[in-house]
Amino acid sequence: MQTTNRVNKFLATILFSTLAISAESMAKAKESAEQLAFLKAERLAKLGRLDLSDPDVASLKNYPLYPYLRFNQLRAQLNQLNPEDVAQFSAEFPDSHLESLLRFNYTEHLGEKRDWDAFLTHYSEIDSPNTVMQCRYAEALYRQKQTTEAAKLAAKLWSVGRSQPDSCDDLFRLFRSNGDLTSSVALNRVLNALDANKWGLSGYALRFVKSDVDRRIADAARAVYRSPFKVLQMGSGYSSKQLAKIQRIAIERAYRHDPYEALNLLLKLGKQFDLSLTDNLNELTRVGVRVAKELDAHDRIKLAKLDPQHVSAELTEWRIRLALLEQDWQEVATLIAKLPKELQDSPRWQYWLAALPDNPMRTQILDSLRTKRSFYGFLATDHLGQPADLNHEPLTLDRGLLTALRDSSHYRRIKELTQLDRFTVSRSEFNRWIEGMSENEIQHAAHLMNE
Repeated sequence: MQTTNRVNKFLATILFSTLAISAESMAKAKESAEQLAFLKAERLAKLGRLDLSDPDVASLKNYPLYPYLRFNQLRAQLNQLNPEDVAQFSAEFPDSHLESLLRFNYTEHLGEKRDWDAFLTHYSEIDSPNTVMQCRYAEALYRQKQTTEAAKLAAKLWSVGRSQPDSCDDLFRLFRSNGDLTSSVALNRVLNALDANKWGLSGYALRFVKSDVDRRIADAARAVYRSPFKVLQMGSGYSSKQLAKIQRIAIERAYRHDPYEALNLLLKLGKQFDLSLTDNLNELTRVGVRVAKELDAHDRIKLAKLDPQHVSAELTEWRIRLALLEQDWQEVATLIAKLPKELQDSPRWQYWLAALPDNPMRTQILDSLRTKRSFYGFLATDHLGQPADLNHEPLTLDRGLLTALRDSSHYRRIKELTQLDRFTVSRSEFNRWIEGMSENEIQHAAHLMNE
């Protein structure tokens, strides 16, 4: 029996190996000779060994993915690149997302090798510099004696509530040695670190808080972090911005322990918690909605006290849901009337207005909803006992436009990338393609993608 099992396992292994080899062979057979030539050339390009004069490479000049060969070749040779090479690639392939990516890689390389003059020249061409790039930029400004602008950016980068990449260390050493790390900047980082739940980092930043006034504020914030309800005992001497930040630190800490604890703290703060500040309003909304999602009718009174002026539209919507659970129709009507006009007119709340007992506008509202292509439109149709109006607006295809789009270099690149199973890159190509397109053109492009 054991011998038979071993033989069966051996045969199964051979069978599966054969199937795997056959599947791989079939997949390769599906790739055209041009695609195989591209894949071979791409491997050489990534190694920096691509010879553009090679006949096999030259034959790919008109292949849709030829820009990827040139890009990989240049990126593998960043040490030998000069601005003219980058400019030539941009001029040759201006519609490719690779153009901006090469500029980014080249500028990043200049920063790594501390070529500050060239780095500053090219930095302005970067659309969305990451943290490392920003640190390099601030360091370059210091090295070029542009200390005012450098200090301003360095303070912003240093005072965040998280650890920054190691690549920023040289900048921060310059920042400190130049005397730009002030006590107020350090206090700002203490508060940001506590706000981000980084107790250890707040302790590190505290070492640089030299002013007695700033130290008192930092110590108070750290005490509130440890015992959130201490925020209720804070006296004067804080700016409105500092006070709001410390209050949010307290609420966040209470929330991590129990959302109801955060709710009670907010209720005790009352009008001290300034809802004209966006961050404060967002914090109140988060706490209130989290409690409302418990769907406990007993919370309705506290939630009403939390936002008596109905400043948070999202929280007001959740209070309506709680009222619906209790079938408190008067409260439903009152709260819907407190919503912003655009929300009042939305299909959801129009439907529930129609559901109010003895609403004389019921049929009129439902009839209006019936024409809307939405969940509540279909519910309204069901209530009226009428057929659904789907409001279908079919796309009328412009054959000429489809032909033009099919002939575009973007489409041909996307098609090739998709055939090579490079869906992430093809999505990047598609996003670059539709930049600046009209809605009609985007719909036609989407139709081609659906094909």
